[in-house]
Amino acid sequence: MNIKCAYVTHENLLFLKKLSPGYAGGAPARLNVVKDGIRLFKELARKSSGLIIKIRQSVAICDLGEVILKDGFRTRIIIVRRISHTRKNGKLKVHTYYYGIASDLELSPGKLHKFYHQRQCIEAGFRELKNHWHLERLPFQTLKANEFWIMSKIVAMTLFKIFQAEMLPKSLHSMLRKTFLRRILMKGLHSDESGKKVLVRSDTRYKWLLQRLIAKTARMEAAMSPCK
Repeated sequence: MNIKCAYVTHENLLFLKKLSPGYAGGAPARLNVVKDGIRLFKELARKSSGLIIKIRQSVAICDLGEVILKDGFRTRIIIVRRISHTRKNGKLKVHTYYYGIASDLELSPGKLHKFYHQRQCIEAGFRELKNHWHLERLPFQTLKANEFWIMSKIVAMTLFKIFQAEMLPKSLHSMLRKTFLRRILMKGLHSDESGKKVLVRSDTRYKWLLQRLIAKTARMEAAMSPCK
């Protein structure tokens, strides 16, 4: 059993040690060991040290090994650096974020980061179900009906995630459903006077994307239609 959802405090780590043989949790930057680790990471980065492992283009990690927290508690700490780029008013801005992962799992640094990232994705999924799909709202009086209601929302979100992965560019994969509907579909599409055709507004910034989606949908519809 792996406990992956507790943030690092001395009390939490002691509790996890009793509860489970393995844990991996987020270590906040306010911890002294994480602050020291971030400073070391920056020094090693300036020297282009081989101790820094590049996970992908924007993410790199550094394994500090076993460190000592207060009261002599020992845990393994990995420092993660994530770089993101945003463009606003024609100017490119670079943002750099650091955080730590505390764990006693005997995994390679790369596998441990992947393990923790999967936990983050699961948390984000539940948070999205609650905040944007309103999973906690149970409108029926019977247990079976509410169970079907919950499963329907989970299936709907899963289908939307598949749609994002298959039909949208990578830059829009993290966009929430309501943001996608409001920012792209509602502002970019309109019906003709007869209501039979969906047209793309010429002034939308996502014109190319919407035209691509409509073309793909038309091809799928034609493929699913029975041959005459």
